[in-house]
Amino acid sequence: MEQSLNKMLQEELRLYQYQVRELEENLSTVNEKSEEKAENLLEDIERLRKIVGQVQVTGPGIEISLEDSDYLPNGANPNDYIVHEGHIQQVVQELYVAGAEAIAVNGYRLRHSSFIQCIGPVISVDGNISSAPFIITAIGDADHLEAALTLHGGVQHQLINDEVTVRIQKKTNILLDSYLTEG
Repeated sequence: MEQSLNKMLQEELRLYQYQVRELEENLSTVNEKSEEKAENLLEDIERLRKIVGQVQVTGPGIEISLEDSDYLPNGANPNDYIVHEGHIQQVVQELYVAGAEAIAVNGYRLRHSSFIQCIGPVISVDGNISSAPFIITAIGDADHLEAALTLHGGVQHQLINDEVTVRIQKKTNILLDSYLTEG
């Protein structure tokens, strides 16, 4: 039932995207006086498509790996030594605040209404189940994104204090598919 509803909504979204593309083509044929306005509008539309995950995005950025702790003291609660959705949300929120253009968790592209939920030792990203290690990929200014995460007392330090293993790596070229990529 949910899959058929999702499929129907995806088809409806594709139809609307097609209609928007037709309107864009019509905009590009306006007179010279309006050409600059149309160009600015088209740039804004493309930027917004990136933000909401409608189009594939490529560029430099960073990759953050969050892993469960290797160390579990005798008698300790194992839940205190694994990555939870709150940890992932902390990283994602910090990346957005730092100016990330696009973000994915274990390959699942996030959008403004994405939902990350803990289900025992795994997480669900918009209904897609993933297990550790959790790889968060972000496109944007790699130096700026890394600096935001590694501030003294910031997100990285909080994660380490929560017994989460954190690795941050700059990447020169990252490719993130659109939100509605068919698999």
